[in-house]
Amino acid sequence: MPIMRLLHTTRFELVEFDNDNVPPYAMLSHLWAGESELTYVEMLKLHEESTIATNPGFERVRQFCKLAAADGIEWGWEDKCCLDSTLDLAKTSETIPLMYGWFEQSKQCYVYLSDVSSPPGDWEATFRKSKYFQRKWTLQELVAPTTVLFFASDWKYIGSRSSMHWLISDITGIPSPVLTGKKSPKQCHVSERMHWAANRFATRVEDEAYAIMGLFDVKLSIEYGEGSRAFRRLQEAISEKHYAFEQDTARSGMRLLYTGVEPPQLRSFSAGQTPEYAILSHTWGPAEDEVVFEDVKNDTAHLKKGYDKVLQSCRLAAWQGYDYIWVDTCCIDKTSSAELQEAICSMYKWYKNAAICYVYLEDYLNTLDELNLWGCKWFTRGWTLREYLVNLVRGY
Repeated sequence: MPIMRLLHTTRFELVEFDNDNVPPYAMLSHLWAGESELTYVEMLKLHEESTIATNPGFERVRQFCKLAAADGIEWGWEDKCCLDSTLDLAKTSETIPLMYGWFEQSKQCYVYLSDVSSPPGDWEATFRKSKYFQRKWTLQELVAPTTVLFFASDWKYIGSRSSMHWLISDITGIPSPVLTGKKSPKQCHVSERMHWAANRFATRVEDEAYAIMGLFDVKLSIEYGEGSRAFRRLQEAISEKHYAFEQDTARSGMRLLYTGVEPPQLRSFSAGQTPEYAILSHTWGPAEDEVVFEDVKNDTAHLKKGYDKVLQSCRLAAWQGYDYIWVDTCCIDKTSSAELQEAICSMYKWYKNAAICYVYLEDYLNTLDELNLWGCKWFTRGWTLREYLVNLVRGY
């Protein structure tokens, strides 16, 4: 049976609870500081070896426990000292799928920002630049708890997630109703939640998926060493849990651009009747420049700056013998929330089943300079990672 190990906030003792008998507890959310972190083994020896109390990691734990105790919370959880990293990977991996739920069920979450200065100085500038808003793991720690309180590097109180919702929303793109607790993160579209994670990074490739699976209410087996396969498994798990596309084949049709005419025309295909097609992977420009479904439908696509991108991809597909191509901005009616949600979770299959995928790098100067190539923003976006992984890619 899974257990949760908690730290008593005044006695600094570790106690294990099964999931059915966990008392009210607080959580500490922070960025790891390498060797200065207090480990589980050191925490066990705290009362025996006085030198452990001088570890900077213990000061973090002590300040956290002090805050929780002052708020009347007897128990606390901090990942490094509550999880035994000396256990084998299979054992420690059992806890990773549970973490979102642990943060969600916490009575209060304290966020320690070691790179943020305290008020009344120029705290907002450092707050905006904090690495806390750049890491994958801290996303679930930010949105899952009911109450989140932020503290600066000297442990002075900055504000709550709710009171600073406007600022945090501007930094992260997470809507204010989620930050104020008026709306659950899981009530937001899959695409919206994926967007929150798109510009965050993780040290391990696998954590690009493991760190956000709780946000989509799915659980993956933890298999460090599988590399990018973890993200593919995440996409498949989201599709199966939320939309059950494997069972509901009646909803898996596609809308494609016919490349045999100019301007290209939209044609719809039911499940099982989709022809061979090419697919375009690209990064979006300003919304007013992209050709969208309504533009193609109303024959006004040529008025948009992005029309040449669509037209050239259609010509390329036709030249290589493909009568149809899928371009996301053109083929999805984004005015329909139901269609948009279905499309988001079908995209993995659409890219996987495409005969070929063209990548348009609008910011590549074609100088054969490798640094210029890898500097393209296409390589920095979360959505394009999937598009790269699931298909044979040719760049133009």
